[in-house]
Amino acid sequence: MFHAIRHWWIEGRGRLTARVFLFEFVVVVLGVLVAQWVADWTKERADLALLEQSKSRLEDQGSSAMANAEAWLVAIPCLDRQVSDIMRAAGSDRPLDPGILERPGFRIPIVGPIPAESELLLIDRYGSQRAQLYDSIKVRVDHIANLSNRVAEQWMGLSILDSSFGTVRDGDRVNARALASQIRSQLRSIQIASAGLLDEGGQLGLEPKDIDRRRRPRNCADIRESGTIMPYVAAKGG
Repeated sequence: MFHAIRHWWIEGRGRLTARVFLFEFVVVVLGVLVAQWVADWTKERADLALLEQSKSRLEDQGSSAMANAEAWLVAIPCLDRQVSDIMRAAGSDRPLDPGILERPGFRIPIVGPIPAESELLLIDRYGSQRAQLYDSIKVRVDHIANLSNRVAEQWMGLSILDSSFGTVRDGDRVNARALASQIRSQLRSIQIASAGLLDEGGQLGLEPKDIDRRRRPRNCADIRESGTIMPYVAAKGG
């Protein structure tokens, strides 16, 4: 057997077969490596596209949320005075003007998060400080949205002072004053969160952007007349 193999190799057929085998092996290995590189490159491009799409969406929604935050900063002193008037009225026996209980409408901001699978790429591409700001924008907007919903729910409870629903009793006045106090606390929290959102959005280079044909209010009278903290923009020629 050994002599047969030796003869096969000396005649050159063995070396030719070895060269063919080595060539095919190299081709297969290179093919696998190239395929893996292409797959990795494709995944990297897809991951990068997902990150940029998510970041662009967050920036756009963040800019709208900043406009909403500016509206809150104008509206909160007005609403705080209104709620304080309600507290004073609830603490006396004088009849309450139902108009004082009316709450202006407000928008609930929404900002989508950067996907969890993109967080490391965001840090690698833009740095940890900027990545932290994007995360903070999302957290602040969610906080403002939750506080806004609480204000709306608690304000509805003030309707117990409306005599059109029946006799207003002392217990109703006590409960209304407690609700009004909670509303003032929520408004103060929205004020702090809104100022923080504007600061951090500015660090990211974002600018407030109005949407849905709405604008930021000019003053308390603007809010009272429009019935919302972000009045609609009048149509041109209207």
